[in-house]
Amino acid sequence: MAIFLPFDYQNLIGALGILSVGILHGANDLAILVKRKKNTETGTPNYLAQYLGVIVLAAFIFYMLPALALLGFVLFSAYHFGEQHWETKEVKSITPFLFHLTYGLFIFFLLFSAQIEPVREVIYTITGYALSPMLFYGGLLTTAVLSFLMLLDKSKIRFLMWELLLWAILAIIFQYGSLIFAFAYYFVFWHSIPSLKEQLIYLYEKPSINVLALYLKKAGLYWFLALVGLLTLLLTVDLQADYILPLFFTFLAAITFPHAVVMYMMFRDHRIDRKNHTKASSNPSGKLTL
Repeated sequence: MAIFLPFDYQNLIGALGILSVGILHGANDLAILVKRKKNTETGTPNYLAQYLGVIVLAAFIFYMLPALALLGFVLFSAYHFGEQHWETKEVKSITPFLFHLTYGLFIFFLLFSAQIEPVREVIYTITGYALSPMLFYGGLLTTAVLSFLMLLDKSKIRFLMWELLLWAILAIIFQYGSLIFAFAYYFVFWHSIPSLKEQLIYLYEKPSINVLALYLKKAGLYWFLALVGLLTLLLTVDLQADYILPLFFTFLAAITFPHAVVMYMMFRDHRIDRKNHTKASSNPSGKLTL
């Protein structure tokens, strides 16, 4: 599709993917917060107010300090993407935070370098800064080398070769697809669907069709509200204007900030549970070992 479909069709497919699965994967954040606190559904309105407050604050920062907000969005999203991609894989790093951030930045720079002109236009429209292409190429080279070295240090060769193949596939799609389609491909298939699986495990312990239906039922209202908010925003602007694409990504950025924080807390719980399970397995008698 990235090679043969016209950009108009690619943009439509990409937008539908982002608005459906993409936004849906963050629509149950409140249920995750409630589960973490071991609270009842009566606690949800407080969480909802806080969650919406963060979204409004993010949108306000984008309006007042667009350059700072965009940088924050890239860093937050980069760590979030890296954390989601590697959390359940058997790759251990001495500095997981740095590894997740570096890997996520590599994905961003791979996309930015393949879509330099559209990306530069979006950044210029949002911030007023015209960034040099060398910044993207330099960032891509640096993060690619660092990610490769971290994987080389901790991974089997077969696993590493598989990862490099996936990078090549991403590079082709990023190069030949439109900006929206390229971003949507990664966002939906590499990020949102795996994230949905992890959320189902966290909330209901075992993924299944019935559990997915329950997830959709709980998330449906918040997903619908997000779509209504975006639709209302689009109806108030000129769809042919140059700022429509920056506006779309600004909307995604505003809802990404609180979601990234919630996912970080969820994965932290996962790590604690795995650590406790490992300790219990190594000492099944329950006796204190010195």
